[in-house]
Amino acid sequence: MASSQRRLLVNPFRNPDVDPLPIDPAVNTYHRSLAGYAPTPLVSLSELAEELGIAAVYLKDESHRFGLGAFKSLGGSWALHKLLQSGKAPQVVSTASAGNHGRGLAWAARRHGIKAVVFVAESTSETRIDLMRGEAAEVVIVPGGYDDAVERCATVSHEEGWQVVSDVGYEGYDVIPQWVGEGYGTMIQEVRNQLVAQGLAPPDLIVVQGGVGCLAGSVLSHAGVLGTRPKTLVVEPVEADCLLASAATPDGSVAASGGNQVTSMAGLNCRMPSTTAWPVIRERTDVFLTVKDDEVHRMMERLATTRGDDPAVASGPSGAAGLAGLLALCLDPEFHSGRASVELTSGTRALVFNTEGPIDARVP
Repeated sequence: MASSQRRLLVNPFRNPDVDPLPIDPAVNTYHRSLAGYAPTPLVSLSELAEELGIAAVYLKDESHRFGLGAFKSLGGSWALHKLLQSGKAPQVVSTASAGNHGRGLAWAARRHGIKAVVFVAESTSETRIDLMRGEAAEVVIVPGGYDDAVERCATVSHEEGWQVVSDVGYEGYDVIPQWVGEGYGTMIQEVRNQLVAQGLAPPDLIVVQGGVGCLAGSVLSHAGVLGTRPKTLVVEPVEADCLLASAATPDGSVAASGGNQVTSMAGLNCRMPSTTAWPVIRERTDVFLTVKDDEVHRMMERLATTRGDDPAVASGPSGAAGLAGLLALCLDPEFHSGRASVELTSGTRALVFNTEGPIDARVP
């Protein structure tokens, strides 16, 4: 079973010779064509960087993306666009989701007059369900956790002839999750442009959240676009650490988390990795690290408060997980092996992603 304490694993399968992948320029061109598109902010948190003893913290704030509160719409919209380009025009698209991907896909589908059906775990908050229904999605509540919703979505969609548009790959389903990951390339391209526009030196450490791995796989594969082979840290909840668990196997094969999957980090609460993302993550991650819910909640409070030149940033639990992981890496005296692996120094510049805003906070 997973420990209730955070863990760190230096990845034994890291391949330092793997080449970075370019970003398809068509992805950014497509997203720029959508009504409501605007690059999300890249903010420098100099006060936090000083607290951590490093040179810079760059935060890509995805809480502003298309007014949906999370980065997920980039992947779902691009995958649906690719599907339609391929000549397939589904009447119904389906997916399993903790909320953000389902909402983003429903938002994109509604623009094309396509029905969206989203399968969610029974623990999914009413707020997230309401937001998906607000994008005209039909929401199906499934007993169990996220992985049960994935299985139920696959079964029902096959029976009904619905087109699954998911960010998790599994046996017999691998093309569309790669398209979803391609869609996140717009976020990386924006970061590159913003670094140049703001006169900022590129990051030499990239921190990204885990989950099933679609986001991490995309960010890590394109990391070389931002600088010369930056080091990489993948952060997961202690109770949903399927990527760390996979890296801890003797041969680096896909493995289930041993945690109890009880966490407020809903977007990262996955038992199994995506089979399409895991090979990329296995090769390109330097360090895996897990964080606890209370650490993430403290980071959310820290981000929400203006300190010195650091602006206030609205974040949800999954969104703040990356920064909570960076804090642990920098300050936990037991994590010296991780600091050595990413060559952490007072000159380190870290890029972190706020992947979601406070989705579950009801607005009066």
